[in-house]
Amino acid sequence: MNETERKNKDILILSDQQEECDDLINLLTPRFGVPLSSLNPHQAALLLKTDKPAVLILAFQRVDFARKAERILQSALDGLKLYRPQRVLMCKASESEQAYDLYAEGLIDDFIADRPLYDPHRLRLSVSQALERRSYRLVSDDLLKVIERIDADMHGLDHFVEGLMESVDKEHHESIEMFHYLTRKVVNELEVLHDGLSRRQHAEPADNAGLAHDTTHQDTLRETADWLVELRRDFRKSHVSAGAEVVARPPDESRVLLVDDDDFYRDVFVSMMQGSGYIVETADHGGTAIDLARKNPPDVILLDYKMPGIDGLEVLEILRSEQATRTIPVIMLTGVSSKFMVDRSMKGGAQDFIVKPGSRDVILRKIATAMARRR
Repeated sequence: MNETERKNKDILILSDQQEECDDLINLLTPRFGVPLSSLNPHQAALLLKTDKPAVLILAFQRVDFARKAERILQSALDGLKLYRPQRVLMCKASESEQAYDLYAEGLIDDFIADRPLYDPHRLRLSVSQALERRSYRLVSDDLLKVIERIDADMHGLDHFVEGLMESVDKEHHESIEMFHYLTRKVVNELEVLHDGLSRRQHAEPADNAGLAHDTTHQDTLRETADWLVELRRDFRKSHVSAGAEVVARPPDESRVLLVDDDDFYRDVFVSMMQGSGYIVETADHGGTAIDLARKNPPDVILLDYKMPGIDGLEVLEILRSEQATRTIPVIMLTGVSSKFMVDRSMKGGAQDFIVKPGSRDVILRKIATAMARRR
């Protein structure tokens, strides 16, 4: 079978004239293959159900004939909840107002005034765009199914971890609590990704062009992998060297300021620091942190690198520029260990960095070291 004989069930032509139908078939076949065609609306409705073409081309002598045919086709589409073809109406230039009325009523998606003037490329363009939409929706459907499965698994893991937190001893509670933080963060990101894909699933391809280049969720999942590696490493070290290293208690009333826009992480951090001897204060915004540091400078600041509004580097720059705050040790918190991020933080005046969530031992050790250097 040569290219011109290749069948294409993604395109269906419905017309009331054989000549018009043949002209459209001849126009589309070299580019797309031989489309489905019919002169009978009831037969076309059956083809919609069985083959689910991406494009339905309506080519009638008059727009009101197309309206009647569309009513018959609509009954077939009503039974197919997740399927809607791109409906393109061919009409006379003198009937363009009536064609627009059909569009406004939601009965068609596009119309082409091809008589008496004739532009063969306009129809090819409309069909190409419809096929691109179909391809994008198929990919989106597959992604949504995968995300739904992962989301269900993560919810199950989250419930398991919640139960584990109630039963484990104190020695393991901190590690389990950090893992709980991780699972909640991934669940939240998956839900955001799922909602975003659902909203954009029926958008124009041009509107979705940036989706492939949007690395926000890819970065989050990459961060999650890094967290798992660090958590596993720290968990093993806690068993190998249990009791071998004791972090010295801080001087009385030593104060730590945690700056992070993540509510859950702030709660986890405060919980981890219980019994450490430190007084912990928190801020959810860079501006709030700067005000607190000016009024009552803490002994150490743990500062999230990435925050909305004033980000961590901007806060660090302001702190280092003012007399009252320039000597406060700052430890940067990051979602992933990045040489670029570490270099920028150190050049900006940070003493150290911690990859979140970080184990309790690592956090206490780095706080103690930062305070000792200041003294």
